[in-house]
Amino acid sequence: MKRTLLLVVTVFLLLVTGAASQASLRISPEMELLAGVLSQTTWMNDRGPSGDGNEYFQALKVFFAEHKDHRAVRLAQDLTKKGFTYDAPPAFICHLGPLPDLELVHEHDQLDLFQEANSRWQDRFFGKFMF
Repeated sequence: MKRTLLLVVTVFLLLVTGAASQASLRISPEMELLAGVLSQTTWMNDRGPSGDGNEYFQALKVFFAEHKDHRAVRLAQDLTKKGFTYDAPPAFICHLGPLPDLELVHEHDQLDLFQEANSRWQDRFFGKFMF
């Protein structure tokens, strides 16, 4: 029994380790842009870090502070008021293509809200954040 359990655990660990070694981690510029935009909205009050947040969040908020009146922030705030909260903003960005176009490339269950957000953002105003 112990040998069988040990064998199962060993095989499981080998499979998990093998899968993990093939996984990749990348920092998405689109997700970073979303984080910066949301750092300037009330989305952060309910869904953001508690207190002052970590050093990264503080730097992000300071970096985007000069853009707090940008149309992207205003639109994100409007969408937040309409219930665009929790996992909807990251899911939205994951369904869009790369910067600067951010075109809808994957369909989603919340397509009506995504289409509203995407149609508002079609003029590529997010590209103006890129330095």
